[in-house]
Amino acid sequence: MWGAAFILLAAIVLCFLFVPGLFPAVFQLTGRTETGGSEGTITVLYYGDTGMDGDAVLVESNGHYILMDTGYSDNKKDVGNSTVIKTLKSMGVHDLDLYLSHYHNDHYYLMTTIMKDDFFHVGTVYLPNIEKLLAFSSKENKDAKWYEDLTRNISIDGDEWGHYAYTKIQEAIEEKRIKQVRLHQGDTFRVGDALFEVLWQEEIDKKPDPDAPDAKHMINNTSLVTRVTIGGVRYLTAGDIYKSVEQNMMDAGLDLRADILKTDHHSNPKTSNLPAFYQAVDAAWAFGTGPASDVCTAATDLSGSNYVNLKNNGQITFRIDRGEITMSARRNLRRVNCRYTDAGGNTKTKSFMFDKDQQYYLRDRMFPAGSRDWSVTDR
Repeated sequence: MWGAAFILLAAIVLCFLFVPGLFPAVFQLTGRTETGGSEGTITVLYYGDTGMDGDAVLVESNGHYILMDTGYSDNKKDVGNSTVIKTLKSMGVHDLDLYLSHYHNDHYYLMTTIMKDDFFHVGTVYLPNIEKLLAFSSKENKDAKWYEDLTRNISIDGDEWGHYAYTKIQEAIEEKRIKQVRLHQGDTFRVGDALFEVLWQEEIDKKPDPDAPDAKHMINNTSLVTRVTIGGVRYLTAGDIYKSVEQNMMDAGLDLRADILKTDHHSNPKTSNLPAFYQAVDAAWAFGTGPASDVCTAATDLSGSNYVNLKNNGQITFRIDRGEITMSARRNLRRVNCRYTDAGGNTKTKSFMFDKDQQYYLRDRMFPAGSRDWSVTDR
């Protein structure tokens, strides 16, 4: 009797397990997360309360990982216990590649720590090409004040901002015998089934333009512009480039279209994020890593993209499944549909993800000058 009851119970359990959608098919396999049918994920890692903006985006395809920039540390006394590193460990990410968009510490700060931590095995480090930057810092420019800033910022000499990053990264690569790739415009590579295309890196053939008056800003403008394609979904990330570079890419006729966009320079509307650039990308989703005031101002011309902000929404994950994008975030998710009339009398609608704090900026700062009326509806 007990044998028959056990068989009946087992049959009922199996039926429940295989009812589609009743339970998510999630399995943990040695640091690899398998979700039924998923082709990959893009996870915007929260890096704690650092007092700075920063980028750390984990891309996964078929169990293969690459961390695109490493963010800043919220624990300088014990960098190995920084939020980004603890998050990677909690996710079971042992084997990964690293990618650096440009040499500023809110993008590279944790890179050497990850390479030297025995928990991780770093396969390849992808770095921006700085040959032209170094050539531009040649003897004919040594009298310029920005030349001194430049050599410090790329950390040949090192300073408080640069922290000898270039030298330290090279030393860690040599110590751990890690493969190194210097990326150039036009280069492509794969991680899992994800395709990475370096679309642009600004040429350094003259002194900084007005948007980048010193070396620190000049380095932002040399950020790698890379498009990642997973299962037909395109993600565009351009580091901290400024409006002049955005315009140069558009003038060159570059195909910038993407489905997911990391807004440039932490969504800073003063230095970056031309409305025309947003329109050229025409993303379904956009995210920012800067203060709510900046991202909401910049989001004005996102052309109807759904929008989330790391600072207020916490860790953000885009799951890609058969060309479809599903977004999830740690907190305060709210979709807000915005309808307004522009200066030309045209009625337009925008849809964003906000929390209550961001709602303030939505109401007070969102709409273009000349808007006559607007309404907000929750969905």
